[in-house]
Amino acid sequence: MKALKTLVAIALSAGGLGSAVTLGIASGSMDRANAAATITSVTLKGSFDGWGNGVAFTKDGSGDYNLTYSLSTNVQFKVLVQGGGDQWVGYNWGIDASQIDYDCIDHDGENFKMTSSQSLVFKVKSTFYSNYGSDVTIHKNTITSYTVTKHAVLDGVLQSGDIGTDIVPSTDTYAVPASIKRAGYHFVGWYTNQACTTAYTAGTLSGNLDLYAKYTSLVDDTYIYYVTGSTNTCNDYIYTFDGDKEFGNWPGTKITDVAGVQEVHGVMSFQGTAQNIYKIPFASASGDDGLIIHNNSGTQTVDMSLVSHSAYWFITDPELVNYHNDDAGAALDLILNVEAKRNAVTASGNIAAYSICGISASDAASLYNTYYGLTSSVKTTYVDNSTTYTYNGTDTGNQTNVSFADIMVQLKAIALRGNQTVLGSSRPVVIHDNHSALVVVTIIALLTVSGTGTFFLLRKKKEQ
Repeated sequence: MKALKTLVAIALSAGGLGSAVTLGIASGSMDRANAAATITSVTLKGSFDGWGNGVAFTKDGSGDYNLTYSLSTNVQFKVLVQGGGDQWVGYNWGIDASQIDYDCIDHDGENFKMTSSQSLVFKVKSTFYSNYGSDVTIHKNTITSYTVTKHAVLDGVLQSGDIGTDIVPSTDTYAVPASIKRAGYHFVGWYTNQACTTAYTAGTLSGNLDLYAKYTSLVDDTYIYYVTGSTNTCNDYIYTFDGDKEFGNWPGTKITDVAGVQEVHGVMSFQGTAQNIYKIPFASASGDDGLIIHNNSGTQTVDMSLVSHSAYWFITDPELVNYHNDDAGAALDLILNVEAKRNAVTASGNIAAYSICGISASDAASLYNTYYGLTSSVKTTYVDNSTTYTYNGTDTGNQTNVSFADIMVQLKAIALRGNQTVLGSSRPVVIHDNHSALVVVTIIALLTVSGTGTFFLLRKKKEQ
């Protein structure tokens, strides 16, 4: 429910209490495709003199109805959905009855206070959601009410303006308000001071109250992978729920626009198929535990569990339970780290840019030992079957597609040459680098023993 702000007096009148009045539907109001041409009658019920009585809407056959009623300055009232269901209620505080602000009111209702003497137009649009079968009642409140004004404090900085107000009768217990989500921030809680050191606890109010919502910036400390299945431009969106909604309200954020996203495509194929692969960072502190990926055109995945370091595909079949894959995520962790090290190699001496042999011995050992520690399924199903592009020897015109299984063998040889500890080897092997040709010959010999006779010196990204 949006806060009631400046109320402008309008010249509208209503029938007396307990009488039937005839009201027409104003043209131009939102989504009136299913509305009847006119409302034949709306009965004003009750004496409108306390919480137990009020002015109730009566639903008509079209699912639309409205009500005009006059209230004086400082009258406090409550809009309450009868019967326990939620309902969409529209409010108009201005002269133009077509400008209706619709909000969903829950069964607890919401409180308001008139700031000037005027008439109100209330509308209910049951066609927004399914028909709940509940009436909406406006109750007058003769008890003093107080205004709660809510503010946002982001990383210790008070933001200008407010983020909402509540009107609370002095006899009511004011509960801790629901959190208000902000993309990129973690909601900490509500406080009664700007420094956000005194937490608010539910209770009755003795006067107007300022509440401060404390937010802290989300820090991306983990990630997932998204595999598109093609090398075309990705137009999909990522949306998270049940937490701080790090990627914003629906539809979320376009994957290519996510801050810090890494894209790997055109230079490798995952499991033998060229694909767009995105490494999407997010903050574990967000509390988001649900994930939907969609194309913002009506097609979306099933509701998925958000699991860090896992891989996701665009799967819409709710019968498929394996809609994220931890093994594929573990493989992509390694593959993308290998690619990052290769991309970092610069031309130097007899080593060309993007060369496998340009990776340091320590990095080679770290990458290979990670590979060695993977399960057999991750190795054989994902890592070994994925390929990347490089060049054969010094012939830059001879592009070669090489498997990551071959690259792992090369990394092991580089690590051993640098006297690094390699898992699965009985002891480090030291090979003196007296001549570049000897180095190449020696490594080729090592690779031959390992089952491959090919050593790739250079690598270049495949042009898309």
